[in-house]
Amino acid sequence: MQELNFVALNKFCTAWLQKAERVDIGPLEGVFDRFFTLWVVFNRLYEEAGRSLAHSRHHLYAVFVSKRGKKKFTPPPDRISATKGIVVFVGEDRLKVKIFSNDEATIGLKYIHDSILDGILYLHENYETGKPAPEIDQDLATKAISGSVESILILLYQVRCNLFHGQKSFTESQRDLLNGMSAILVQIIACSMEAIGERATHA
Repeated sequence: MQELNFVALNKFCTAWLQKAERVDIGPLEGVFDRFFTLWVVFNRLYEEAGRSLAHSRHHLYAVFVSKRGKKKFTPPPDRISATKGIVVFVGEDRLKVKIFSNDEATIGLKYIHDSILDGILYLHENYETGKPAPEIDQDLATKAISGSVESILILLYQVRCNLFHGQKSFTESQRDLLNGMSAILVQIIACSMEAIGERATHA
């Protein structure tokens, strides 16, 4: 594993966070731009967390480590790092407190939860039928609002996948969803940067 350069990591994340702050979210495209910009930061952080856990042979990455062989610099699985690895690395309780103590993040999470349970929003689909799979979204939303950080991250990751792969339309109806997701991301990023900084200090 390459040694972490926390100064460079912090500089990278800070620059992209400042970029996100400068985005004008009045126009709809600005809402999308801010979410994507924040995701760049989160991606960098959960990749670092995943590399650290894989290096320590955490059980989450057992299959990955066994299959990569001599390719020791192969990046760990993206979805695992974004939804599970970052929780292990930072700590679920720490992330939960950060998210649920912030008004914008909790309002955003409640909007996502209510929209899913009211049938206004769906994120997952049945890959056999191509139709929405509301039962998956409803289960995740219920767990998320009850404090499951992993469920929150799975919802975030699915939104990211839908947008990146063009499975969701670029419409005004996405504004509140993405604003809510961005508010949650800001808290997760802040908490993750703190945790990585502490590990770098004590390394």
